[in-house]
Amino acid sequence: MTNVTWVHSEVTAPLVQLGTTRKRALQGQADYVVNAALEYNHPDWGTVRLLYNTVGPTIAAVQDVTALPDFVTERRDQLDLVLLGKVHPWGVPLNVKLSVENLLNDNYLTTVGGVTQEDYKTGVTASLGIGYSF
Repeated sequence: MTNVTWVHSEVTAPLVQLGTTRKRALQGQADYVVNAALEYNHPDWGTVRLLYNTVGPTIAAVQDVTALPDFVTERRDQLDLVLLGKVHPWGVPLNVKLSVENLLNDNYLTTVGGVTQEDYKTGVTASLGIGYSF
């Protein structure tokens, strides 16, 4: 399954100190968003899901007052893996979910006029959940 969104947004904003205007994209609106999921379901051992997400650059903070370049959050890719299964220890039906998120560990990057302002990684996270079905 794949979902792709392509957006064009535009706002004409005043530059107060310069007494003029400029055109820019809406704050927080990316030009594109892509979500994709690949899933395999096996009747005996469960389901494997691979999830991908990317969002195009977005204006994080507008600097209309001074005409300085805006703060832009750059594109970032994320890949997650989810394993779902059922186990029956001692005849008790349990659902098991293993999730590993942010496998690519892509940078969170914010720039102003092409100059890096923030650049960090959050790391890969994993979680394990067990639930009882009745």
